[in-house]
Order: sequence, then C-alpha cells, then structure tokens
Amino acid sequence: MEQNDSDTIAAISTASGEAGIAIVRVSGPDSLRIADSVFRGAGPPPAERPARTFMHGYVRPPGGSPEAADADETILLIYRAPHGYTR
Repeated sequence: MEQNDSDTIAAISTASGEAGIAIVRVSGPDSLRIADSVFRGAGPPPAERPARTFMHGYVRPPGGSPEAADADETILLIYRAPHGYTR
C-alpha cells in the first residue's frame, strides 16, 4: 500500500504483549482534528496548542464522556511538520 502526504495514519507503536503503557501514533493532515474529537483535557484542544506540547487528559470512548469507566488516562504529545518523526 502506497502512502502519500494527504493520508492520515494511525499505528500501535508499542511491542505486543502486556504492558503498563501503550503508544498509538497518529500522523497526517487530519491528526489534530481526530485528537480534538477523542481527547479531553484542561485548556484549549490539541489543534490549538503549539508544537512540542504535552497534555494530560483522557481519551473518551465513542459516544462517551471522559468520566466514563472505560476512558483511558492519556498523555498527548504534539509534533508539527516538518519537525515530527514522519516529517
């Protein structure tokens, strides 16, 4: 499958198996729009934050609230092109 600069992709970046932390990486032009739709934390949404920002919050389940029992505590890191790993 060929990827181009207009694609937004997501991939698990941690090794398989049990772990105390998981890393999911999202890259592409719609990344911050997607983060805005699922991430809840204090202050402005991810798309309004500057590059190299770390945010603490929760990823809410589809249709759920950040207080839902299955919401995951999250650290979100923002890198903006061309300074991210995928450029």
